[in-house]
Amino acid sequence: GLPQGEAVVRVVAAELGPATEHDVDVAAAAGAIILTFACRPPSAAVAREARIKGVEITDYKIIYALLDEVERRLVALLPPVEEIRCVGEAHVLQTFEMKAKAGEAPAVVAGCRVVSGTVQAATYIEVVRDEQVVHSGPLASLRQNKNIVKTVGAGAECGVVLEGFGAFEAGDVIRCVSRTVAPRTHL
Repeated sequence: GLPQGEAVVRVVAAELGPATEHDVDVAAAAGAIILTFACRPPSAAVAREARIKGVEITDYKIIYALLDEVERRLVALLPPVEEIRCVGEAHVLQTFEMKAKAGEAPAVVAGCRVVSGTVQAATYIEVVRDEQVVHSGPLASLRQNKNIVKTVGAGAECGVVLEGFGAFEAGDVIRCVSRTVAPRTHL
């Protein structure tokens, strides 16, 4: 079924027979389309009026095709689906300051051990303390043995710097989260 409030079908008018100029006027005022079932094509005058007013008129010979079109249009109105997946987890062992360039504040580095999956430089990070997310945001730097790396696997140690966050505590959990956004494909 259709999730409540995400998209709504509003039937502006329901009539018998082919679309008329009045139908085109009503559809234009409502910003609607005209869907007909098993009707003859609209007259040339109605078709011209629809073109001028930007109203789409479509006739269907198969009722399921009409229903599929309504569903397709509704799905297109729905917000995309965000899929969030934890791809790795690390535990903060200790913190230390990394020297900054002249004029910049020093960065706080979380010295971590990856306990599952991988920590990846191009993903979103959540810092969890006492089962509560205390920060979420992008990774600024991922290092292993002072080298900048893209990925660190389970069992390895690494240094993590986050953008806009440095209040790490020993025992914090760093979750590496993959977020993908995809358009809806069905109701």
